[in-house]
Amino acid sequence: MEHTGANPYTRGVADFVSGLRYEAIPAEVLARIKLLILDSFGCALYGTDLPWSQILIETLSGLDSSTIPPSRPEAPASAMPCGWRST
Repeated sequence: MEHTGANPYTRGVADFVSGLRYEAIPAEVLARIKLLILDSFGCALYGTDLPWSQILIETLSGLDSSTIPPSRPEAPASAMPCGWRST
C-alpha cells in the first residue's frame, strides 16, 4: 500500500516491526524486555497511592464515566494515570 507524504522514518519502523518475528529477537533482548515490563508494573503499583497520582485520578474522574485503575480500566481517561504512574 503506497502512502503519499508519509514520514519515511515511520514507514521504516512500521516495516521493521511488522516483519519482526519472536524467534529473531536475541535472548538477551528478550530478558531485558521482560525485566523492563516487570519494572514498569512495579512503578505503576508504587505510584498508585502517591499524592500527585491521586490528584490526577480525581481530576480525570470528572472528565468522563471511566473507572480509574486499580479497580477496572474501561475508558480512555483510565490510560493516562496508568501510563503516568509507570514513568
